[in-house]
Amino acid sequence: ADLVITSSESLHQEKVGYNPNTHWVPSGVAEMFLSTPSPAAEVEAIQGPRIGFFGTLDHRLNLTFIAELAKGHPEWSLVLIGPARRDLSHLSKLDNLHWLGQKPHEELPAYLSGLDVIFLPYVIDEFTRHIYPAKIHECLALGLPVVATALPSLEPFEGLVRLVRSGEDFSRQIAAALAEDDPELRRQRRELALANSWRVRYQEIRTLVVDSMARIVQTG
Repeated sequence: ADLVITSSESLHQEKVGYNPNTHWVPSGVAEMFLSTPSPAAEVEAIQGPRIGFFGTLDHRLNLTFIAELAKGHPEWSLVLIGPARRDLSHLSKLDNLHWLGQKPHEELPAYLSGLDVIFLPYVIDEFTRHIYPAKIHECLALGLPVVATALPSLEPFEGLVRLVRSGEDFSRQIAAALAEDDPELRRQRRELALANSWRVRYQEIRTLVVDSMARIVQTG
């Protein structure tokens, strides 16, 4: 291949040995997430504090841990937004767990703005070690506190994202995030998201493609 683009830094490190024209371009964020819409009524109807996740509910998530978190903190409402590719019947029995199903992407900012904390409870395995959560910049764009499993790709965000390295630490970090009241942290998260907009990503990819085509022309 004349150009290879990877979606995570660990994949780049793994593949660049096969092709020196391999580059890492992380996911970006749509600028609509930088707006401040009124919270969706469906979310506001849920008793707070609201700790939410958005995205596909699949093998990447620790659903057992989510159930334990809901049982251990009946004073919190856990809100899951997205399509399910796993059986959620054991979660539906929990009074403080609310699965809202899939929502149109353009409506997500309104749904997420009604949350108090976003949590990303991923499992750590060979697959997730290589993922760069596409949603991370969307989370940061909202300015909300984020608590996430310490995936390798999220390590650079520590400070703006609360990273968890043991299951027991999740509850403590969420409690700290709920108590957070720091406008400067909010500003820094949104600023970082803006620097990683899809507009910026498009320019990065365009430059890589143009440079790759120029090399092809030069080498005949």
